Amino acid sequence: MRTRISLTAGRGIVLGLMFFVATSNGLHAQGVETPVRISQTLLRARILKIVKPVYPSEAKQKGITGIVRIDVLIGKNGEVKRGTLVSGRPELASAALEAVRQWVYEPYRLNGKAVEVESTVIVNFKLKVEKSPPEKPNTNFNSTPGPLKISDGLELVKSEKPRYPSDMRASGQVVLRLVIGKDC
Repeated sequence: MRTRISLTAGRGIVLGLMFFVATSNGLHAQGVETPVRISQTLLRARILKIVKPVYPSEAKQKGITGIVRIDVLIGKNGEVKRGTLVSGRPELASAALEAVRQWVYEPYRLNGKAVEVESTVIVNFKLKVEKSPPEKPNTNFNSTPGPLKISDGLELVKSEKPRYPSDMRASGQVVLRLVIGKDC
């Protein structure tokens, strides 16, 4: 009875090792190839065609930005066969997936043979901040302004020159921009 147990255990180990060797070469026990997992950096270096995602208008209006991570399966021909959302804002995910599925890569070769690869890609959604041209500040700081009339009956009642500490050695300009709205 002990002999049978050790033989069964021995066969289990041998079968286990044979399966491990087969899977480490990228093959299942049935001889079907499995995709090779490669890094994002290596995948990025092989890209031939990138389609930029269309920023969803609702997300754009709401100011939604962020990163979308997608696991991809690249076929032997370099085309994306599958894209699966890993993480990211739901408002941006479908646009990212639609774009990534159109990307094309240089086929990855292992031992001279084209193989499927798996990796993760990142799509970064950023909004461009449109800057208005800077307003030219009033540089006439030497004169003391008189009462400054402002619309809606507001006026500057009192103006004082700033008092600086006697040991202060800094110099420069201070520009103050004041915006008064109806809600203030």
